[in-house]
Amino acid sequence: MEAKSAPAPEPDSGIEWHGLMLDITERKLAQQRLELLERAIDLSSDAIFLLGEDFRFRYVSAAACRSLGYSREQLLAMTPLDINPHATPEWLREIQSAPLNQSLMFETWHRDSGGRIFPVEINATHFKDDGKLFGLSVVREISERKRIEQALQSSRVALEEAQRIGHIGSWDVDIVNDVLTWSDETFRIWEIDKTKFAATFEAFVDTVHPEDRARVVQVYNASIVEGSRYEVEHRLLFPDGRVKYILERGQPYYDADGKPLRFIGTSLDITERKRIENTLQFIAQRGWQVDGESFLTALARYLGQTLAVDYVSSIG
Repeated sequence: MEAKSAPAPEPDSGIEWHGLMLDITERKLAQQRLELLERAIDLSSDAIFLLGEDFRFRYVSAAACRSLGYSREQLLAMTPLDINPHATPEWLREIQSAPLNQSLMFETWHRDSGGRIFPVEINATHFKDDGKLFGLSVVREISERKRIEQALQSSRVALEEAQRIGHIGSWDVDIVNDVLTWSDETFRIWEIDKTKFAATFEAFVDTVHPEDRARVVQVYNASIVEGSRYEVEHRLLFPDGRVKYILERGQPYYDADGKPLRFIGTSLDITERKRIENTLQFIAQRGWQVDGESFLTALARYLGQTLAVDYVSSIG
């Protein structure tokens, strides 16, 4: 077998190669985390703004762009003064002076690119990074919540007016915590200053005529035990001797285990009705049995006592 000679070495070209290899794994991971965080922020329905110490936006989320109708480039050239019709430099400085790293929540207004002004709730936090002050604001539009609040307020006003006209009060007993809540009309019927009422079931019982208290408590407890409707008439006795008649109706409510939680009901002032009923009963029982005085005189005397007014003794 013929032997082969080794190839001759290549002539020296005189070129030397030098290289530097860098491990950029951590940098790539940091970049990936940053991109992931930005994608997550952009999926949020809340608008997010990052402000610099000069109040200019340093970052705005996709939701911020959508809510205001501006591009990201446009917003990054703005300040809160451009999107808040009520903002002033003094107001911004006051917010900026809040303690660092503490959340500050407030309501204000935003104006979009089309001029629409809408209410927003802002959760703002200020912090320092590398000696520089930044402000992070999470903004949520609350137009729907405001609409619901306004509708509830209108309903509440209408309910309170209806209760006032009909002399019907409402109440709600938190049985677990022994807290009694009365409507304004209930306080008017009872003639009690709401700031001086203990707001417990026991405090309510103390307002009932002493002769009616045991019956009211018995009917109330029986309703809770039996799950039946609560209905009872009782009197209120005032320090000046006046008496009012009240018709109470209510219903207990329970949790999934059958434990009583709440008792909700109404209080109707039936004083005028009871006066008429008692007067008719007086007439039916008295008839024309005068017993030394005329019927009209006796009736006037009775009505005077019932209505707590003077009667004319010369009647009859």
